[in-house]
Amino acid sequence: MLLVHSTEIGAASYGRALREGTLVALTRSIATPLDIPLSPGLRALALADQVPDAAVVTGLAGLWIMGAAALPLDIDVLRRTGSPHVARSSTAIERVRIHAGNPGTLPPHRVGTLLVASAPRCVADALRWSSLGTAITASWNALCAALVDDGTVRAELEHTPRDRTRRRADNAWAAVEEAFGQRAGHDSLLRAA
Repeated sequence: MLLVHSTEIGAASYGRALREGTLVALTRSIATPLDIPLSPGLRALALADQVPDAAVVTGLAGLWIMGAAALPLDIDVLRRTGSPHVARSSTAIERVRIHAGNPGTLPPHRVGTLLVASAPRCVADALRWSSLGTAITASWNALCAALVDDGTVRAELEHTPRDRTRRRADNAWAAVEEAFGQRAGHDSLLRAA
């Protein structure tokens, strides 16, 4: 059994298994046994019932699938303008925010049954739509893990609408870049010493 839904074993048993550490929470209502390694495929499987068909997971949820962020309270997805909204049959425990738009300059990739935006697009969208503290931390993690670099995130930001969320993301990414540059300079000084 890869996934355990809280409804399958009851709320009391589910809570106890989480407290005792025999289950590891993936989402608010889905967990996995402790001995199963976490992977992008397993995380995508946990979200699959929540995401509408043909939608592209982006933002913090996309970075969570890649292992660079904690699961956010809201799952951001992209759908092409005019596409029909047909949700998968589910109890929709997580809140899904649907944004109209394209998945960015880099093509999305398939993880299990989900389409996930590229890491640079996920960073750009997280900085646009999510809590800045959480988004900056996730962006830093993605940068440190070499999932993104300055050029790829800047390219994604250039292909987003010029609105207040774009300005917010530009400023936040500049702060992440500055901090990362200072860290790189500090690390090189330590290596030289």
